[in-house]
Amino acid sequence: NRDKENLSRFVLRLENVTDKMYVENALNFIAAEAHHSTAEQLAIQMVQNLSRIISSTYVYIALKKQNNLETLAVCVNGNITPNISFKLHNTPSEAVFSNRVISFPNHLKQSFSQNDELQKLDVDSYIGAPITVDSKVIGVIAAMNSLPFCSVSYLNQVMTIFANRVSSEMKRYQTEEKIKKKI
Repeated sequence: NRDKENLSRFVLRLENVTDKMYVENALNFIAAEAHHSTAEQLAIQMVQNLSRIISSTYVYIALKKQNNLETLAVCVNGNITPNISFKLHNTPSEAVFSNRVISFPNHLKQSFSQNDELQKLDVDSYIGAPITVDSKVIGVIAAMNSLPFCSVSYLNQVMTIFANRVSSEMKRYQTEEKIKKKI
């Protein structure tokens, strides 16, 4: 009887902290990041760390050049791979140019069945955030995964944190280039 009485006073509180850890890890990485001398160095560091933080198969940072996206850095399964260029039309990244985070938590290939390049990849989910300079979207930071994305609201926060950092650095690089041209 006494055991029942003691047991009735015991309260168990379980909480999934994985989602909070995504955001905390992103903030810790951004806070610890040092100054990079080139956009490419920053991009490599960002895609590697974002890939690690959200456990994503593919992560890339790409800038828009006419109707294409040209990557500054690509990370596949945690490893940096050669940069690529691909058409923006009929890709999940195309919607990011409306200046908002876009996610396809699952069934990515079905949503873009006309995209032959995407069909070749082992992906099921996508999340991308805009890279902006002076309120203009100039590129995207994106992640694609072979599994569905869970906790999309937290992933949106993480992507926004990374996109804001890349955007700030891209603005700084552009400003430095303008100053160098004047000298």
